[in-house]
Parts: sequence; C-alpha cells; structure tokens
Amino acid sequence: MFRENKSIAYLYIISHLGIFFITDAIYWDDWEIYNTPKEEIFNMFSQAGSFVPFTPYLHAYLLPIGPWTYRILTFVLFFVITYLFDKIILNSKLVNDETRYVLVLFFTILPFNIARVALIILPYTICLTLFFMAWRYKHIRYIALPLFFLSFTINSLPFFYVIVMAHFYYEFAKDFKWETILKFVKSRFDYLLLPVIYFAIKYSFYVPYGDYLDYNDNFSLTNLLSMPIQQVLH
Repeated sequence: MFRENKSIAYLYIISHLGIFFITDAIYWDDWEIYNTPKEEIFNMFSQAGSFVPFTPYLHAYLLPIGPWTYRILTFVLFFVITYLFDKIILNSKLVNDETRYVLVLFFTILPFNIARVALIILPYTICLTLFFMAWRYKHIRYIALPLFFLSFTINSLPFFYVIVMAHFYYEFAKDFKWETILKFVKSRFDYLLLPVIYFAIKYSFYVPYGDYLDYNDNFSLTNLLSMPIQQVLH
C-alpha cells in the first residue's frame, strides 16, 4: 500500500506541477479582483450574496502577497482531497486494493477541473476540501455537519451529498424495508435536514443585489443535468 500511495503522489506531482509555471497568471474573473481595493472586494462579494464568510477575506489578504500563494494552496489542497478520497474508499471496503488504486489514480491525474488555475476558484477548492474532509469524518457530527454546511457553497455539492447519504445507508443496512429506512432517517435526521437548512438560509438572507441582481438565477436541477451536455457539445 505504501508503494501505491507513493506512486500516486509522484504521478500527482508530475501531472499538476505545471501550475507553478503560471504563478502570476490572471484568468477570466480574476480581473475582477486583481489590483482591486479591499473595500470593493468586500462590496462585490456582499452584492453577489456570498455565503462563505472567508471568501472576501481570502482575496483581500492573499492578493497583496501575490497570485503564487493561490497556486501553492491549490496544489496542496487538491493533494489533500486525493488523500481523503483514498481514505473514504478504503474505509468503505466496497472495492479491492487494485480497484481503489485505479479509482484514486484517475481521480488524481485526469483534468476534471482545469479551472482550478484561476484565482477566483480557490474558495471553491477550499469548499471541496471541506466536503471531502466532512465525508472522511462523517460519523463525527460536530466536525462533519459544519464542514458539509460550508461546502454547500458549491451549488452542485448538495446534490453530490446524495452519494454521502447512500454511503451512510450502505453502512447502516443492506436492505430497503420501510422499517429500516425509517430507522435510518431517524438516526441521520440532522444530516438529511442539513441541505434544506442551508438552502433556506442561503435564499432567504444571502440574496444577490445591486450589480449581481439575478445572479445564479438559472441554477436548477434541470440545468445541472443539461449544462454539462451543452458544454461538451460546445
């Protein structure tokens, strides 16, 4: 196992080391925050209805140091995510070591998220890390619940959360009888209620306004399913 983990680490470094060759590059929405006064950054994210409190602070204090700080954090955090993903699969005992190795390897080196190079994406990378950390320690409520809650800032993660609930159920029981389902709901009611609480707070108190009025209004389950297909065709 040590040899496998070592090879994954090496392949991760080889696959993603290129991020350090673009340490000062500015992409896409990065121009909205680059060389922008702190007050404007805070105002911008307030108007956008940003739910995660650390986002404007992150940009306001990292940007003066330099864009290279974003690349280092991105490189480290995605490696942490890989480690957590490996531990999740290992603890689930659903697959053998060879299959686990292949899954983690694909997860590590395939370019699923090339947008990670953008500065504006770092808060989402942090939220993704929080999600996998919460999943890894899902049975510890005081760790998992707050981390899942913050991670839901990535709009797709509350739907991906269904897989976490399926993982819970797989550990809880191997049948789908009504009595078993009700017992499961009772035992994990706080986890099941968490996305509902998040969306209730998010869309009640963190509504975009000003320049960001109607921001993300096209977010829906239908678009979540159709947009990836449209992107592939594009």
